[in-house]
Amino acid sequence: MDNRTQPHNDLAYMQAAETAAATIARIRGKWAIKILAVLSLKPHKISELRRRIPGLSNATLIKNLRKLESYDLIKRADTSPQSRSIEYSIAAPIQHRIFLLVRLLADFDLRI
Repeated sequence: MDNRTQPHNDLAYMQAAETAAATIARIRGKWAIKILAVLSLKPHKISELRRRIPGLSNATLIKNLRKLESYDLIKRADTSPQSRSIEYSIAAPIQHRIFLLVRLLADFDLRI
């Protein structure tokens, strides 16, 4: 039987819940999920992220980018050493999963 269809008291299900809780802890907050959503579409420079996410201050953006990078959810690339152009993107192995996670959370609207 597939672990996803076994009863809720199953050890594998509880381990999955632990993993989900750890993931939610990493992306909680007002801005992290919005940053991930924008980056899941394509890489962006800091100025582009600020334009795409209204109300996000530069200091808060930098803080969240550093946090997400420390969790290996995003990567930072120096695209032009001469002009110090930095671009952020979702870490390749999880890009599609981040996109799906954002969609899943949007569909799971608790305000219903």
